[in-house]
Amino acid sequence: MADRADTEAGGCYSLSALDTAFVYHETDQATQATVNVYFLDTARLGDDQMSRPELCRWIGDRLAQAPILTHRLRRWPFEIDSPAWVLATDFDLGEHVFVSEVKGNGWEPLRGRLAGIAARRLDLGKAPWEVHLLHGIRGVDGLPDGASALAVKIHHSACDGIGGADVARVLLDSRVEGDPLGMPGVGTARRSLRNALTSVPHQWRDYTEAKKRLAKLRVDAQAAVEAGEVVAPQPTRPRTRFNGKLSSGRGIAVVTFDMAEVRDVRTAVGDVTVNDVMLAVVAGALREYLIKERELPEDSLAAMVPKSMRGLRSSGSANNFTPMIVDLHTDVEDPVLRLKAINDSVRSEKARKELSPFVESMDCAAATPAWVARSAAWLERRSRPAATTVQLSNTTVSNYMREAPGLALGDATVVAISCLPLLDRGMALSHMIASIGESLTLTVSADLAAMPDVDRYAGLLADAFAQFGGSAEVLK
Repeated sequence: MADRADTEAGGCYSLSALDTAFVYHETDQATQATVNVYFLDTARLGDDQMSRPELCRWIGDRLAQAPILTHRLRRWPFEIDSPAWVLATDFDLGEHVFVSEVKGNGWEPLRGRLAGIAARRLDLGKAPWEVHLLHGIRGVDGLPDGASALAVKIHHSACDGIGGADVARVLLDSRVEGDPLGMPGVGTARRSLRNALTSVPHQWRDYTEAKKRLAKLRVDAQAAVEAGEVVAPQPTRPRTRFNGKLSSGRGIAVVTFDMAEVRDVRTAVGDVTVNDVMLAVVAGALREYLIKERELPEDSLAAMVPKSMRGLRSSGSANNFTPMIVDLHTDVEDPVLRLKAINDSVRSEKARKELSPFVESMDCAAATPAWVARSAAWLERRSRPAATTVQLSNTTVSNYMREAPGLALGDATVVAISCLPLLDRGMALSHMIASIGESLTLTVSADLAAMPDVDRYAGLLADAFAQFGGSAEVLK
């Protein structure tokens, strides 16, 4: 991200190649925005709930701490240069802040509202975010009657999961002063169309040089594999019902766990992490779901697990992560043996992704011109997938985001968090892990054409955790 000096001196922040991918790959069926939902204990406030004007004032007081909230995306004709964040001179806070009541009791009406918020595309001609405050949540297990939910939605080109959480912390902090977050992108002088056109030859030169460097890095990476330093992931996996074309139907389920029980499982098995335990829970649920559908492949399924590269590489990108491909060992029946095997797979992938050739290759990819990235996205959408296999992974499981207690909106404290994972082309089932205090949630997004019974799957996630001696609760 741009630092404080860039924020003060700039006015134009060019997106990285990875950031632009979220712009070019977006479709009506595969929206590219992070949605973090913060459940608030507003029951004790009675009728004194925060109104839309009050929420606008609350957020307005904090806009200076998160400058991305007042910028919009500028794109060039034919993508001759990278898109850039520029100040939204016509910014209207009221176009981004919404307050409403949840009509009806139970999880179903709340789920419908959250699914609708996640499914709608953001208008990148405006600042790339929305905040929805939903009052009147009643009859939902695990939440106090009269609770509220604050859904913070930000386009993925402007932040990754960590960046989205940083913005939400600004909005849920009682303080209105503090060091501002950096702008995503590289701060530059604002360009004219002529400047952009004259940069095209330089972009092509940098791109061709990066391709040559990338070819050498791939040779080095292959040498590391052949020397046994790292293990390359399996290039294809069996195609499942979760790897087809997306429809417009979305299902959401939330499973809550007691963090103390998750830690107990981690301690009892030994030498595994909280993420490993949650990956094993997903693997167990996937296995049981496909067994009951008589569709479990003989070969194991795999998950794409984002790994943050912060601390390993400096980047002006809003998205500084790399995808790990983790074997879920769904061909292993014993849950403890499966958990240990998943831990081995995670360790292996971390070692591979931290090897110098793989880290440097990300910098080479960053030299991809915008018009090349958009053309690649266009070709990918029109490519015909293989009939029986998929490339690398079957689902996604995003690492857990851990928040400390103390987040609040006015007098209402945050008691639970749910992060809604994205669906993408060929990926109709996704998972995301988050926690605050001793409450951990595993949130599932599913295409209803692939999984019409998402609540049954949520129950299988709870059952998979019970195999380790713990208990979990499905929001309903």
